[in-house]
Parts: sequence; structure tokens; C-alpha cells
Amino acid sequence: MLLSSIALQPTNSGKPPVILDLGCGSGRLLQILVELGSPQENLHGVDFVPEQIARAKQRLGDTAVKLICAQSQNLPFGSGSIDRIVIHMGLATMLPLERTLNEINRVLPPGGKLAIIVDGRARPDTIDQMYAKIIYQAVAEEQPDLILHATGDKRVCDPVSLCELTARHTDLILENDVKPFELLLRMASWEYLSFLEGEYLWELLSHSGRDRVRTAVLKLFDAHKNKPATIPLAMQLMVFEKRADHATAD
Repeated sequence: MLLSSIALQPTNSGKPPVILDLGCGSGRLLQILVELGSPQENLHGVDFVPEQIARAKQRLGDTAVKLICAQSQNLPFGSGSIDRIVIHMGLATMLPLERTLNEINRVLPPGGKLAIIVDGRARPDTIDQMYAKIIYQAVAEEQPDLILHATGDKRVCDPVSLCELTARHTDLILENDVKPFELLLRMASWEYLSFLEGEYLWELLSHSGRDRVRTAVLKLFDAHKNKPATIPLAMQLMVFEKRADHATAD
């Protein structure tokens, strides 16, 4: 709801914003925006994984939301045509990051906003932390050339580093203080697996690789004896605004 509330903020002209969910995955955020009353013709979703776009189309049905399979480094939109860009947990893997930021800057008009949620400082030895080690190891074994892409650019999760990047490559300025928060999931093992299996990293694995990860994840829940476990997810919200009078150093 944090991203949707920012995305729905009216433009300076008072009109409903044109919104892009970049890295839209299965379309859950777009579905929320539709339910909250955003004009469907103003909603766009982009993901570079065709299977995710297919899932989003199935979720959103016959709505007027536009879903496109494209790369974040080459967005199929005109300059200044998108008022709000939201990215949930995907910016770190949109490599090279500098090109993605350049494209975001291009399609936003002055006063346009970029709202992102990225990883925060996680508690040690949580199920989610241990899962991250499992999935990265599986990707490293099967797709060693893609492990850097899979783990992502760590600068995204460091507000100081990300602000330095945006200052060099864009006209985006951090709007307010970074907002750290923690999402608590209460899930049984099968629910957690269902939650994970739609994410990008699973698409990199073979069927046998996915089976190995599933087996390892089930073992993480052994101590809970088939009962739901509480899984804390540490996150950070950052909102940037494009300023008309800010010159980039790039």
C-alpha cells in the first residue's frame, strides 16, 4: 500500500497520474491500483520475463491496463510521458543500473516521481535470509554467468550510494527521509513456496534446480512442525522527484 499511495498522488495539474509499474511481475500492484480506482488506461506494467507478463495478463483479465515485455534500459515510452514509476524489489537486478536510471529520468517529466522498495537491514538467520543463500547457491551452480545479475547491484540498498548514482545520472532528488519498515509474513511452508515461485530467480533454474530449492525450503520449516512461521522481511522505501532545475553531472 505504500507504493500505491505514492503512485496515486495527483499530478501538479491535478489530473490522475500515468503510472508505470517497472518490473511488474504477476501484476499484483497493478491489480491493487485498479481496485483503488486508478483510471485503467493510465496504468502500464513492464517486465522483461514473458512468463511474468502472461501471469499479469491472466490476473488483470479484460482491464485496459497495458502490459509490455521490455527491458528497463529501453523503455517503450515517450520522453516525459510517465508521471509515476514504482519498483518493488526489482531495481537491483535492472543492470546496468546506470542505463536504467537514465531511462527512468527520460520518461519522467519535471515533478514526476520514482518510488522504490528495496531490501533493508535484515535480521540474521531468518527463513528469508536462509532462503536467499539457498536460491543464490542454486543459481550459481546452474547459471554461473548470471550470478551477478541474480544477486543484483548492492548500491541500490544503500541510500547514500543510490543518491550518488541518481545525482550523477539523473535529475532525481530524494524527496524525504528513507523509510525503513518490516513486513511480517505468517505462512506455512506451502504458502511460502507459492509466494516465492513467481519471482525472477526461479525462472533461471531448471526443473531439477527448482525441486532442490523446494526441498531445502521445506527443511527450513521443519522446526515449526507444519505450523505457520513468522517471516520478517526488512525493506526500505525511497521516493525521488525529478526537478526541472537540477543539472546532472553525467
